[in-house]
Amino acid sequence: MKSEIRLSKKQILHRLNTIKIRPSGLQGRKYGVSVKYFSGNDEKPSKRIDYTVAANLNIEYGKGTLSINKEDILYNQHEPDKISEIISSALSATIYPVEVDINEKGTGTGEIINHDKMLERWKIQKSKIADKYSSKELDIFIDNFENKLQNKAVIEQSLHNDWFWNLFFHPKFIDYGDTRKVKRDLYLSVIPYRGPLKFSGIQTIDKFPTDYHSFVIKFES
Repeated sequence: MKSEIRLSKKQILHRLNTIKIRPSGLQGRKYGVSVKYFSGNDEKPSKRIDYTVAANLNIEYGKGTLSINKEDILYNQHEPDKISEIISSALSATIYPVEVDINEKGTGTGEIINHDKMLERWKIQKSKIADKYSSKELDIFIDNFENKLQNKAVIEQSLHNDWFWNLFFHPKFIDYGDTRKVKRDLYLSVIPYRGPLKFSGIQTIDKFPTDYHSFVIKFES
C-alpha cells in the first residue's frame, strides 16, 4: 500500500514557484489529437480530423526553442484524397514544424522563430499544388494564403485558433491561492472562420504530487 505524500501549503507554493525545465536527457513527446465535428444531435461525427503532434524541446542556458510538428494527418480516418484535403495538408506542411521561443520556466513570448523556413517550404508546396490543380478559385485562395504567410504576426495569431495550441500553452503554473482554485478563461475555436470563443471556468491543482513528481491540473467550464 502506498504511503500518501503530504506537503504543506508553503512547500507546494515553493515547488510551483521554482519549477524549471531540466532539458538534459529530456525526450521529445508525441500527442494523439482527434477533432470531431457533429451535426445536430447525431452521435456519429459528420467529419473528423486525426493527427499526431510531435513536440521537441531544446534549451541551453535558460533559453531555447520548442518545435511543434503535425504528422500523419487523416481526414475521416483516411489519408487526404479530396482536393480540399490535399491542399489543407499542403498548408499544414508549410506552417509546421513551427518553432517558438521558450525558457526554463516553460514560458515565452510565443514568437515564431522559423518564419523564413515557412516561406521556403511554401515554395515547394505551392509548386506541388500547381502541378496537379489549376482554377481561378484556387489562384485566389493561394494568393490570400500567401499574403497572410508573409506577415509573421498574422501566422502567430492564427495559431491561437488551433485547439491543441491553446490547450498546450494554456497557463498552468500560476497562483492558485489558499483553495488551490482560480478563475481562468480558456479560448477555443468552435465556429469556423471566426475567432475563438471564451470559456470561463475554474482551474484547480491537486494538493499532492503524482508518483512522477508532477501535479495534476484540471479545468472545468
